[in-house]
Amino acid sequence: MIKVAYDNQIFSLQRYGGISRYFYELGRRVAAAENFYADVMAHPKTNEYLRNNALPVRGYYLKPVPRMRKFCNKINTLLSCAAMRNNKPDIIHETYYHGKSAIVPKGCPVVITVHDMIHEKFPEMFPKHDNTSAKKRRAVERADKIVCVSENTKRDLLEIFDVAEDIISVVYHGFEITENEEQQPCALSQRPYILYVGQREGYKNFKAFITAYAASETLHKDFDVIAFGSKDFNSEELLLLKTLGVDKRRVNHMTGSDTFLVALYRNAAMFVLPSIYEGFGIPPLEAMNFGCPVVCSNTSSIPEVVGEAAQLFEPTDVEKIRIAMEKVAYDKERRNNLIMLGKQRIKNFSWDRCAQETMECYKELVR
Repeated sequence: MIKVAYDNQIFSLQRYGGISRYFYELGRRVAAAENFYADVMAHPKTNEYLRNNALPVRGYYLKPVPRMRKFCNKINTLLSCAAMRNNKPDIIHETYYHGKSAIVPKGCPVVITVHDMIHEKFPEMFPKHDNTSAKKRRAVERADKIVCVSENTKRDLLEIFDVAEDIISVVYHGFEITENEEQQPCALSQRPYILYVGQREGYKNFKAFITAYAASETLHKDFDVIAFGSKDFNSEELLLLKTLGVDKRRVNHMTGSDTFLVALYRNAAMFVLPSIYEGFGIPPLEAMNFGCPVVCSNTSSIPEVVGEAAQLFEPTDVEKIRIAMEKVAYDKERRNNLIMLGKQRIKNFSWDRCAQETMECYKELVR
């Protein structure tokens, strides 16, 4: 029996979110696997994924209140140290980047997952006091095994940090988004629309995407844009739309449940991912799963994930973004081909496969 402990870090930082979702999907599969035991050291837990008890947790749920994050982290660290001394695991998989090995018992192997190198490649996009990169470097240097979520992330890690390549394994994310039949989706757009999902700041390159949309007389005439998730448009974004001459009724922010997002994928003319950099990128796979053609950047890990099942463009070239979107919008044969290729592509990615390959990494450390 291999006992794996996941620390509290990301579960204290996020109520929802990509990294905590990753560790939840991974951990619950490890916990259910033969010859494995897994739990989370999250004594006061605020993360919503942990509430359904599919993954054993040493702790209890605490309703989030403002400015409680530091308190939760301190309590979790103290209680986790005591728990580790009393019941030492075989492996600790750190869920984010501790600056020091605060809860790791002496002699216990440590695994760390590196999701991307965004802080290192785009430092100007983060506050000067942000110390994520420094803590990541120390966490990577302490690790006995490093899991990278793409070959591109591995290359970036090796290029930027001094890391031994033989302790790195590449394990792709899975994806899973389901409809709740009891929950009715909100009203969708009455016009055909182009779908954008997630954050819009900085390297996400939303500005170039919306500029390309505005530059196309036909796209602007025939399609709306729906930006799902994150916050509503800020004053800078609204000013950009006005400057570009875009009718603000044509560009809409929406948010909602997974059921609503699935409905948006199913009915969209295309899904566009204009990011300059992604460590992996799950939304293109979600779009493919629901028959939505994908138009996306040709940089970082994105081509590695989408393969030939997407219309690619250079994200720094507005004209090429426009051309790629128009190609998918008005070429029915290309659209249908992308939908077919997408259905084939998603077979390469699953949380079950992610968990199985990660468990092989664990086995390497206890042989």
